Amino acid sequence: MGTISPHRLSVLSKEDCWLLFRQRAFGLGNEERPNVVAIRKEIVKKCGGVPLAAKALGGLMRFKSEEKEWLHVKENYCLMLERLPQNMRCLRCLRHLFLSRCPLIEMPPKIGQLTNLKTLNKFIVGKSTDWSLLAELKCLNLQGELCISYLERVRNPMDAKEANLVGMQNLSQLQLNWKYEFAEYESQENVESEAQENVKSELVLEALQPHPNLKELIVRGYKGTQFPLWMRGSYLQNVVNIQLSRCNNCLQLPPLGQLPLLQSLEVNGMKVVGCIENEYPGGGGFPSLEELAVRYCPKLEGLSREEGRELFPRLRKIDIIDCPKLSYPYLSAPKELSLLGECTTMVLNSISNLNGLTSLTIIGYADKMVCFPKDFLRNLTLLESLVIENYHELKVLPRDLASLVTLKSLKIEGCPKLESLPEEGLRGCESFQSLHIINCRELERQCEKGKGEDWYKIAHIPEITIKIGLLQNGHKCLKFAFYTVDGMNLWLPMTGCCHALWVTMAAASIEVAVASNALLVGRFWVVHGYEII
Repeated sequence: MGTISPHRLSVLSKEDCWLLFRQRAFGLGNEERPNVVAIRKEIVKKCGGVPLAAKALGGLMRFKSEEKEWLHVKENYCLMLERLPQNMRCLRCLRHLFLSRCPLIEMPPKIGQLTNLKTLNKFIVGKSTDWSLLAELKCLNLQGELCISYLERVRNPMDAKEANLVGMQNLSQLQLNWKYEFAEYESQENVESEAQENVKSELVLEALQPHPNLKELIVRGYKGTQFPLWMRGSYLQNVVNIQLSRCNNCLQLPPLGQLPLLQSLEVNGMKVVGCIENEYPGGGGFPSLEELAVRYCPKLEGLSREEGRELFPRLRKIDIIDCPKLSYPYLSAPKELSLLGECTTMVLNSISNLNGLTSLTIIGYADKMVCFPKDFLRNLTLLESLVIENYHELKVLPRDLASLVTLKSLKIEGCPKLESLPEEGLRGCESFQSLHIINCRELERQCEKGKGEDWYKIAHIPEITIKIGLLQNGHKCLKFAFYTVDGMNLWLPMTGCCHALWVTMAAASIEVAVASNALLVGRFWVVHGYEII
């Protein structure tokens, strides 16, 4: 007799959940009652996309019109949706319990008695000392993924030790979550000092050591100042993906460079960490890492404390957000770099150390920078794609842009004060195929076909895309943009019904696309009654 694979019940979207609830609560063709609109939103939210909950609560409200009746349901019945049935321990044959988008606040008692359970993807630590204890997991031989939340509720680290995660050899993904704030404690006597909480967090995480077979580890909101010993190479030999998020008190990362199979690393919201790799037992670091994402680390200054070592030999993609001090060492492996947020001149200059890049995206936060460093692209001889966005004060592009002989695509967006293209133009870019200029009003005028002062610099490019204006609802007058291509006159009405207007010019054709409310008729676009002729 073969085994039956588990079936994961999908949940409804917010819109579909509301439609199902409304059908049951108000009936077909009947409008909802205005006095309960705000309350019904809260009730539908509590349903968590579960069809049965939406149907049950909707049917319950069918003949209730008084606001106080709706409030009673919101404050009482919805609490049932945050808990599983109390007698679930009686389901002794249950093998798979997959909880998705369920706003649980605790687990049912004695869930550890479900000894046949193989899949339990979510465990919520309870508030009370005898409810939803981590020790309930010790008798379960779980497989697949497990997410444990509200670890700040653990009173005794020995309870975490009793969970025996190290014995779950079939667990492939483990997520350990602390709540970011500890404001949920109701009485002052239960509030622990921050120092005590940090120490307890360290003991809890140390006790939650997983089996060496683990493939993916996620730690969020951890309050300790250091990571446990088991987060080293000898214990996590098989891990391929690690995410560390908002571990704000940690002074440094564990020596993740020792992990032989680690392919993806995400570090997010580490406020005091200054470096990705700190320890050097010998040899190269991060031998298998392919993707690195670092976000919101204000004091991070480098990927490594020691220059000249062969680190990240297989690193392909780097994604950086809001790390204003992070400089890049000499690395030849990375192919893609995405950089979002404010950067110093030193940081921008260090980009040239990544001389194997084929794709570079730089996005500012309405940045005040007027010009890029003089030679920050000088070593990027393999670059094929360059994106520059959201530099509101930028007036000139890098001078060495024309020296990028392998460049195929350039996108410039959200740089309203950019005055012109480099004097050398883009003629040195022999492989150049496409230019995209979006929301750059000065540059749009400069690059107008046949008229703009910079048109001769880009006339050889096969494909040029220009966004000639953002249109907002409520405009009372029409504005027009005029283009002539291959003898064809195009007046483009900027009507209030459109969101955005794009013009794509190619060597022998023109294509006009409107974001909404447009109809293509033959070779012409009709935009709310206005014909482009």
